Amino acid sequence: MKILDTFTALLDVITVVLIYVENWLFFANNNKSNIQCTILRVGIMICSAIVIIGIIMHYNYKISVIKYRENRVEESVTLYSTGLWKYLLIELAINAMICPPSIDYTFEMKSVGNPLIYSLDGLTSFFSLFRTYTVLRLFEHYSHWTNERSRRVCKINGA
Repeated sequence: MKILDTFTALLDVITVVLIYVENWLFFANNNKSNIQCTILRVGIMICSAIVIIGIIMHYNYKISVIKYRENRVEESVTLYSTGLWKYLLIELAINAMICPPSIDYTFEMKSVGNPLIYSLDGLTSFFSLFRTYTVLRLFEHYSHWTNERSRRVCKINGA
């Protein structure tokens, strides 16, 4: 799971960088996509699909760990019975928020009498920052405070 989560986090950070490069190109071209934007958006879609597969594999592995760590092998331990389905759906929604190729939707609002033009590309770029949560997941794998020995000491001391 450590390798999978590290790969997913790295790919997620790369995807966020690609999203911001694409957004900058889109904005520099007066909110119209060009061939570079389209190529970047296709790359972003591919990276997002791979990250989503990694997230699903993470939860599948997590269910297996719960089964064996809590000696519940015979029972049917599922995403629903553990309550992990909510977290999976949130993670899938965050990582599925992308702007597809050739969608150049913009809308205008007024603020203090001045027009503000927002684009779907800009909004998805904003929400892409939430993808960096996968880096926080790495703390569990690389910190000595969350290794197996630490868990045993906590269990012995009732913490």
